[in-house]
Amino acid sequence: MELSKHVETIYETQKWFSDAMRDILLKPENLQKTHWRDCTESFLIERLTKRVNDYLKEPDPKEELRFLLSVANYSMMLADRIRQDALDAMEAEELGG
Repeated sequence: MELSKHVETIYETQKWFSDAMRDILLKPENLQKTHWRDCTESFLIERLTKRVNDYLKEPDPKEELRFLLSVANYSMMLADRIRQDALDAMEAEELGG
């Protein structure tokens, strides 16, 4: 595959996947849940691990995409929490805390 086609595929796939992730997060039943920034890192790790373990116990080919999107969303939430905690710590240091 030529480089430009490869790059184009990356952009198209990333856009499709992130749109699908966002669609799940914006479902009304998910908007009613506690925001992930208000959850502990250990809670998010627990949910991510549970989701993976549930799938590994009983893989369902019909649910693979939904599973992968769920894992991706929990991964994103966890990464955001870690990043936000680091930013908060840096801000506290700058303020002399």
